[in-house]
Amino acid sequence: MPIKTYLDLDLATTGPLATDLFGRAERESEGRGISLTGDGQSGAMSANLTPEMNAWLSTHVARLRANALNHVLGAAKRVRLQGGAEGFVEDFERDLIGRDRAVRKAQETATFYEKQRGRLDRLDVAETEYLRLRTELGGRDAQVPSKLLVYGIPAVIMIPEFFMNYSSFFKLSGVPAIAAGLSLVVALAVAVSSYMTGVFLKAYQFYMRPDDDEQRSKGIRLMAIAMALLLISMMAVGYARYSTVLSQIEAALVLGMTPPNVIAQTAGLLAGNLIVFAVGAAFTYLQHDENPEYANKAEKYLRLKAEMEALYAKQLGAKLADIDRNHKRRTEELSRRSNQMRSQPDNVAILHDAGQISSKDAEVVGLLRAYQNHLVDRICNRHPDFRFTGPAGERHAGAMVETITPNDFAARSIHLYRSVQL
Repeated sequence: MPIKTYLDLDLATTGPLATDLFGRAERESEGRGISLTGDGQSGAMSANLTPEMNAWLSTHVARLRANALNHVLGAAKRVRLQGGAEGFVEDFERDLIGRDRAVRKAQETATFYEKQRGRLDRLDVAETEYLRLRTELGGRDAQVPSKLLVYGIPAVIMIPEFFMNYSSFFKLSGVPAIAAGLSLVVALAVAVSSYMTGVFLKAYQFYMRPDDDEQRSKGIRLMAIAMALLLISMMAVGYARYSTVLSQIEAALVLGMTPPNVIAQTAGLLAGNLIVFAVGAAFTYLQHDENPEYANKAEKYLRLKAEMEALYAKQLGAKLADIDRNHKRRTEELSRRSNQMRSQPDNVAILHDAGQISSKDAEVVGLLRAYQNHLVDRICNRHPDFRFTGPAGERHAGAMVETITPNDFAARSIHLYRSVQL
């Protein structure tokens, strides 16, 4: 009797099968990583199995279990339903539908990632570089300013700069177009200078490291350009204002009025420009990271990740949703058909036999879980950096394979497929 043969399988912790299983832990823990089976993977009886767990199942359990499953399935098929349809085991059919969904999703996901291999490689490199710097910097998050702020702050700075200096340049040139052009150039120079100054001050420790001449040179060049732009701009504004005030002094003397103070007038306008410059530099300082290299790596990684997630949602998400809808439709259809099977007299015996197989499956899973914990204990004691790899979850758009820790592996469930047949 196939069912009895499977039920008589000796799974005692001191028995030969358990001894063989636990003896595999030594060999399996010697490497630096283990690849796990995926949900619906061909040749595997469950997801989240190590190669040795899967091999042990194939050697000692698969054939006997498949014979038992086929015996129950054969008894169910001999039942005739309405219209002459074959009978079935609801639990087996539900598992088959679920596994079919997993297989189709795995196929679609593999096709998607194969098409995006180049993009994935770039994302993997960017992620590796970002995580390396993150580790070196104590695990803190990078401060990555949005493009809106990067370009928005200088743009906002240019507005008061333009209107503050326009009247002086207009009185100096007498031509609106020239005055507007000069005001715009000065506003742009001050905005760029304030931005570069804010970046340099925030990253001062990064640029001025005593052991890095290259970065020191970059920092000095950055600040030299910023100060040159500011100095030239202030000289232009000061000259325009000074010339305007001189004209006002001459007019006041002719009219017998008290002439304006040329120093106060010029200094006031320059002070206004410098205040706007300082505000722009302060906002830039607050928005940037103290390590520009880290911020650049983070920005690149986040940008590539966002692009990958967008492609994932557009090209793969819809297909996965269709698979889910088909699974739901088939499950609902199975529920309707199951009412006929439940009313059959032979169904009681069929469900009893299926329940016995489920009970034995629970013993098998219990032994596998014990091995799972035993393997994790060995690995944690000998290889703290050991990692497991397996197919990524379907909402993980960054890679087809994900890496998990031993403790994460220990928390993963094992479920023997009910639809496995040999």
